[in-house]
Amino acid sequence: MKQARAKIMLQELAETISTHNPPLAEWVQQQMSIHDGMPCELLDIRYPSTLTGYRNNCNFNLGLDPDTKQPAVGCKMHRYIENFKAIAQPDGLMHIPDKIKGAVKAFQDMLRTKLNRQDIRYAKDLIVRSTKDTLLIIINQNPYKLPRHDRERFENVCKEYFSSGPGKSSGVTSVFSQIDKKRLKSFHLFGERVLYEYPLDLKIKLYPNGPYATHSEAAEIFYKTAIELIGPVENSTVIDLCCGVGPLGLCFAK
Repeated sequence: MKQARAKIMLQELAETISTHNPPLAEWVQQQMSIHDGMPCELLDIRYPSTLTGYRNNCNFNLGLDPDTKQPAVGCKMHRYIENFKAIAQPDGLMHIPDKIKGAVKAFQDMLRTKLNRQDIRYAKDLIVRSTKDTLLIIINQNPYKLPRHDRERFENVCKEYFSSGPGKSSGVTSVFSQIDKKRLKSFHLFGERVLYEYPLDLKIKLYPNGPYATHSEAAEIFYKTAIELIGPVENSTVIDLCCGVGPLGLCFAK
């Protein structure tokens, strides 16, 4: 299905080029006669072997379980007409790996057992990021409902729970907090301060809020394919726009 859709998109691209750039219309027709009605060759789709549990960067909302009315961490559900809001557990979501689900469950247990009901309003949502050997959580706090002394108490509970309490068994290696208004700045509470990714055997340092691919294996396939198509040599110049932490450009350089 994706291969067929890609062919349609290329055919639409050919029509757009011919319409908006008439001098190229003849060249486009020549290319389409060579490439089965498309303006260029369409290779087979390349896909990773991991099709479930692949996502390594997830955001979860905080609220109440619709059945138990206890604090819950998961995916927010809305029915605006009925003014219905609830949090659903992520257990059945195939794209989320078990270790991220475990971190969510541990944080939810902490809310239920170590904090008062009113303390839940201090936390707005939870970010969980994982790599091959790290599991990091960022607690996004509500800036409008958190006096400084309460924020410090909340953070101390989180730190103790995951460093030496019941949450230690979840495998969380780092805990950060951040104020919703200042998402670019995170406060380190416990564990490793950075994560590492290893695309094509490179070691790339990632900071808590830094961008990186949400499917590492698929990203590697993309990097390999781009390098294969372009065939860079020693004096090639590669401009990597919107590069994030720069893995594509670094892989080309390697």
